[in-house]
Amino acid sequence: MYNVLLFFHIFFAAMVLALVPFGIFMKGRKARSKGTPVELYNIQMEFAVGRFMGMIGGIGLLIAGGGLAGIGKMPWFAFGNEQFLWLAVKQSVYVVVLILNFGFMMPVGKKAMPLIAQQIAAGGSGGATDEIRALAAKASMIGTLMGLLGMTNAVLGVFGPSWHWNIAF
Repeated sequence: MYNVLLFFHIFFAAMVLALVPFGIFMKGRKARSKGTPVELYNIQMEFAVGRFMGMIGGIGLLIAGGGLAGIGKMPWFAFGNEQFLWLAVKQSVYVVVLILNFGFMMPVGKKAMPLIAQQIAAGGSGGATDEIRALAAKASMIGTLMGLLGMTNAVLGVFGPSWHWNIAF
């Protein structure tokens, strides 16, 4: 069962980490389509794909990671345990990602998506409004930060157990 959960944990991590190159790709597409009706669809697609992959990947990581910690009898947030300090740091980083997602990314998306739909319904011949562009830029910045934290967690997951943590809290 441990190997099955590990497979799914890696699969969902890859899903979430794939959002980093996707964001870079979409940044170029948005820049090339600025001022055209396609710009709205590019921004809308970036929000939709990010929401779908982030939601599925994030929930999958939480479930599979919790299962791995449970099966492996690993403590949660054990900052005083030198053997599992890497896991405590990893889980804390995940909590920061959750805070960024629920506290910042979701409100931006909830504000931007109706504006995008409204602009598309109105014809959207001039592309996105300045407000939509600002919201998309904010979401991109938050997404980049979340991606960097996700990569940090991937490094901790791969190399953390073998590192010797000589830090005591």
